[in-house]
Amino acid sequence: MRHLFDTAKSKVFLRYVLSYAFVFIVPLIVLGVVMYQNAVVNLQKEIEASNLNKLNQVKDMLDLQMRGMEQTAAKISYDTRLTPFLLKSNGYHELEAIQELGKYKANTLIADEVLLYYRGENLIYTSSGTYSPRVLTNDIYAFREDQAERFFQMLNASETEEVRPAEQVAFNKNEHHNMLTYSFPIPAKSAAPYGTVLFQVKEKTLTDLIENILGDLNGSVYIMDDRKNKMASREKGVALQPDEIGPILSQPRSSQIEKVSIRNKDYSLAAAASSQTGWSVVIVMPTDQFLGRVIEMKTFVALVVMALFIFGLGLVIAVSNVQYKPIRGLLKAVGPYRVSLRREKKNEWSWLRDTIESAITDRQKLLQQADAHRPFVRDQLATKLLRGDYRHADEVEQVLRSLFLDFTGNCFFVLLVSMRHCPPLSSQQRDELYGYLENSENSGLLRWGVELIHDKAFAIVVNGQAENGRFREMQQRHAANISAYLKEHFRLSAAIFAGGAYTELIHVNQSFVEASAAREYELKTEPGAIVFFEDIVHWQEDHTWYPADEQVRFVQGLKQGDRKVALDSLAAMMGSIAQKERSILLLKCMCSDLINTVLKTVSVMNAGDFSKQLHELVLFATLREFEEKLKELVTDICDAVERNRETKNKDLRDDVLRYIHDNFRFYEMSLENAADRFGLSVPFLSRFIKEQTGSTFTDYVASLRLEEIKRELKLTTNPIKDIIARNGYIGVSHFIEKFKKAEGMTPGEYRKLHGG
Repeated sequence: MRHLFDTAKSKVFLRYVLSYAFVFIVPLIVLGVVMYQNAVVNLQKEIEASNLNKLNQVKDMLDLQMRGMEQTAAKISYDTRLTPFLLKSNGYHELEAIQELGKYKANTLIADEVLLYYRGENLIYTSSGTYSPRVLTNDIYAFREDQAERFFQMLNASETEEVRPAEQVAFNKNEHHNMLTYSFPIPAKSAAPYGTVLFQVKEKTLTDLIENILGDLNGSVYIMDDRKNKMASREKGVALQPDEIGPILSQPRSSQIEKVSIRNKDYSLAAAASSQTGWSVVIVMPTDQFLGRVIEMKTFVALVVMALFIFGLGLVIAVSNVQYKPIRGLLKAVGPYRVSLRREKKNEWSWLRDTIESAITDRQKLLQQADAHRPFVRDQLATKLLRGDYRHADEVEQVLRSLFLDFTGNCFFVLLVSMRHCPPLSSQQRDELYGYLENSENSGLLRWGVELIHDKAFAIVVNGQAENGRFREMQQRHAANISAYLKEHFRLSAAIFAGGAYTELIHVNQSFVEASAAREYELKTEPGAIVFFEDIVHWQEDHTWYPADEQVRFVQGLKQGDRKVALDSLAAMMGSIAQKERSILLLKCMCSDLINTVLKTVSVMNAGDFSKQLHELVLFATLREFEEKLKELVTDICDAVERNRETKNKDLRDDVLRYIHDNFRFYEMSLENAADRFGLSVPFLSRFIKEQTGSTFTDYVASLRLEEIKRELKLTTNPIKDIIARNGYIGVSHFIEKFKKAEGMTPGEYRKLHGG
């Protein structure tokens, strides 16, 4: 769920969705318009045309009936059997007239009664008999008084065709009907008509004919005359009050179908007007019923479009998710290293770009730092090799690969340049000497120089190519070159001591112990001499009961605190003692000599009080017991030497750090000045500070200055420029950039946030 939520918030994912949605929505809109045009609009036109066609049928039917009644009236006016003269002659002709009017009535579809009246007479002839006007209006139709007056006026004064709207009448005072009255003066189109033919039409008869044509349409149907007067009406499913429909019917219409609003409801009004009579048929019905199929089609089209939209949206999201998947994979891969961009609204591409740029920048910085720290790491490697901290060749190989070091020579050995009897060198001279000792003289030679500050010496790890196994010649040549350089550049006659040559780098500590052992004979050598370990072994071979070289290594292993070398040499000497057959007295003398060697070495080193262990060591019963006790003593001595070394380093560390804390505010504070202050080389002091603090000299001083500036920003109101200058910085703008990079804000913003 969180994965989906994070994806939904993704700006790139939303862009994919919007892009694909745009590609999908445009065709969908076109499809919707085409479907709407073809289905809805055309259907609406078809329905409107069908409804108008029905109205035209009603109009044509009315025209036909009106025309039929007009023709019937004309026939009656010219019928010789219905002339006034003939009708007055006798009663027989009256009966014929009644029968004839019955035939004319039968020929009309809508007329309920046909009446013939000759003006000035007192009889009205109908298909059902003859009546006086008063009897007809009072008894037969039961007109109201105002209706009777209008009826008499139509009989006697009408000069043109006239139609009276539907009015309620009571036939024989029992049956109530709405009747339309259609009058024709006769003779037709005469300037002096002498009679009137009337057609009585029931409104229901007329509306039934209309309903047969319109079918099941629910609505109100109105028949209007040429003066927009309502002649007849039929209401079905829609009940409209006269005051609601009247104004609408009387308004002029610009089209055959219009939309009107009655009681906040939409109605459709359709009208068909007769060009012959001027009459019109108007139907008013709810729009949803008038265009019911259209509305259904609209709903269907909308549902189809909505379904397509939902399907397309799902497809868009699915395709966008597929396209976004590689980006999500990249984001997941670089997640732990992603640059924080919460303050800036950026998308994933910006994140990836900034992360890659940051990674490239960090890589460059790491390479720079690696280049800067490579000498330190190399010195660390050399120091550990000299101390014998590596037990397996694989450990060394791994470090060498990280330093991109490749040894091409076939042997390794250590040269120890003693500075014990030489005048002290300045920091610059030390750096120059350090640089020379680390430079190779040719492509087949590699040197590492390590300053041994407590021993006042330089240890040089050398990898060279000795031809035909002539190791000593190669060592001699290389040591002579170093000695000549010291005399030429510094006027120093330093003695150089060489340990044995080994084919494996991991055995460098053996060579270092041997070189240190050779240095023990510095008092017997001339200034500038080159002394080899194998030479001092030959000097002692005639005076020892066990291998002299092992004895020398043993002593030097104790002095260096190198447990491995000391124990290995002890095992070799004890093995030599055990192999030869000697008397018990001589064996005891040999063991006593070893005890004496240990005692002298401990006394010279001032490593601690081991008198109790030495006393117990004397009380042995077997060589095996003696060897085990001596191993325990050797282990304790090496541990004590290591603790002494750490103590010396701690004292130096305290002095150096105290000096830095006292002087970091000064602009002149530098690694070179500190090295001069303590008589150390710059590389050694740099490596030493890195070992003790975990930071380089520059970073350590910068951190002290930064914390002091932050403290003053919090607790004082001093100007920022003065605070920066007082803590070792000259370029204010440059420091502000460094401060912002470290704290995420400027010094001014920091003071506002944290100031009291």
